[in-house]
Order: sequence, then structure tokens, then C-alpha cells
Amino acid sequence: MTSNMLPAFYLIVDDPAWLPRLCPVGLTFAQLRIKDKSLPETEKAIRDALKIARAHGLGRHTCG
Repeated sequence: MTSNMLPAFYLIVDDPAWLPRLCPVGLTFAQLRIKDKSLPETEKAIRDALKIARAHGLGRHTCG
């Protein structure tokens, strides 16, 4: 995978609570997909997911 390509397969989760369970077993890329929460709840979920990812040494992946 080069720096401008997404992985062919990656995990999609609706709650950042999944990440602490999955990062230690090799998760390197995930999509947080939240559809039915308020804006403040969504913003908190994003902050939580980023905090968890950083705690497990996952970097930011950009496309393009």
C-alpha cells in the first residue's frame, strides 16, 4: 500500500469503543461511520477514536 492508496479491505465501526479491542490485534486502518447521533455525540466519538488510535501508535492516513 502506498501513501496515497486506501487498503483494499478495512474495518468500519459505528463506535470508537471497538478500537481498544482491535488495535492490539493488528488493526491498522478503520473507518468510523456514525449515522444516528447528534452533532455533539459525533464530535465526542471522533475525539475518542483519535485518542485511542494515537494511544496505539496509529498515524493519520491521507488520500490523494
